[in-house]
Amino acid sequence: MILGQYLSSLERAPPGLITAGVGARLVSGYAHGVARDVRAFLAELAEGAEASARAPRTYRYGSGPERDADLLMPAGGGPHRVAVLLHGGFWRARFTRATMAALAVGLADRGWATWNVEYRRAGSGGGVPETLEDVRTAIDALTSVEAPLDLPGSS
Repeated sequence: MILGQYLSSLERAPPGLITAGVGARLVSGYAHGVARDVRAFLAELAEGAEASARAPRTYRYGSGPERDADLLMPAGGGPHRVAVLLHGGFWRARFTRATMAALAVGLADRGWATWNVEYRRAGSGGGVPETLEDVRTAIDALTSVEAPLDLPGSS
């Protein structure tokens, strides 16, 4: 329900690139409104993503571990608006981009391309400034992806 409300709000967003760092907010909203078991919520998100027939394409945006991003394209020829998905999880290694896979599917179903970013987190080489550098590098890497994307500054 919370995921659906969030997706509905994005349908009114302007063309171009948006960043959706909502993993922790979704978990928090879910925990306060529906259930208190975060593991159950994460399992529900995983089931939703697995139920989709769509499979993202994974790109490396840097050297070393945990510098991957999944591009999931919607149906149609494009160019498509892009939502950059940054998972929550307090920068802890146990939370990964898998928590955002259901959101990626929901956005793709609504015509958005999604760039679901993994980054170094605390306990796996991340923190400040590494995590922030990874996010910036991942977003910059979108310009080299061969896909019909509607990126700011592109023609």
